[in-house]
Amino acid sequence: MTKEILTCKEAIRMLVEYLDEELDRNRSGALEDHLEACRSCKSRHEFEKGLRDRVSALGHAPVRHEFHDRIRALVARFEKETGE
Repeated sequence: MTKEILTCKEAIRMLVEYLDEELDRNRSGALEDHLEACRSCKSRHEFEKGLRDRVSALGHAPVRHEFHDRIRALVARFEKETGE
């Protein structure tokens, strides 16, 4: 079996799926090989992973009841205006 060689453009496009663990084993392996060989893409991977980890650590803040009411009103107005 021939190993897939990725360009930097392809590797960057695959990062989100990789971080979400949505790539199959072959594509994941190809990206990991690329990240080992390419300092620029490795840096981008580390940045994206770090950002994702920090956002995840923030957790979820409760949403005030008034916000829900505003969203419902906007959806109702949209439906009325578009006839949906």
